[in-house]
Amino acid sequence: MLRRAAWVPLSLAATLLLAVGGVFLYGLKGGTEALAAQLVADHVKCFEFSPEPTILPDPRAMARDWAALRGWDLKVPESATAEDLQFTGLRRCISTEGLTAHLMYKWKGQPLSVFVLNSDRKHIGPVPHLVERFGQKAVMWSKGGRTYAVVARGRPTDVEHVAKYVQTTAE
Repeated sequence: MLRRAAWVPLSLAATLLLAVGGVFLYGLKGGTEALAAQLVADHVKCFEFSPEPTILPDPRAMARDWAALRGWDLKVPESATAEDLQFTGLRRCISTEGLTAHLMYKWKGQPLSVFVLNSDRKHIGPVPHLVERFGQKAVMWSKGGRTYAVVARGRPTDVEHVAKYVQTTAE
């Protein structure tokens, strides 16, 4: 009989395989569905392989570093006690849409990602809308030459609420 610890890598591998397969499947369709699937897969992968920070990073300093290294300004929403949202890090990710800023948070103790693409996806539009992929919710919108997505597990109304906070502080 396998111990619980032996199941963890198998479970992770199965999750990533499903996510990659889903990205491929939705990628054939293109558009919003494909982008949502890619970002959800990135969300799961990054949180699975990213260690918990021992010291919480400074969102303003990380935004300055991003601009200096990547050549485009980025507004990083700060932690918000009222939203039970805590900033934990910033990563660079690559999607089929190009370079993507991946802002990582803990929201109500669970992983939450904010993705910022340095391009405006006209098919997404400025009005945030909810897409569900692989048990995760993605609230997506494009505005001001950028595309944004908030990805988390939760009730749609709760995810849309925290996405509204991100929208008002990230644009």
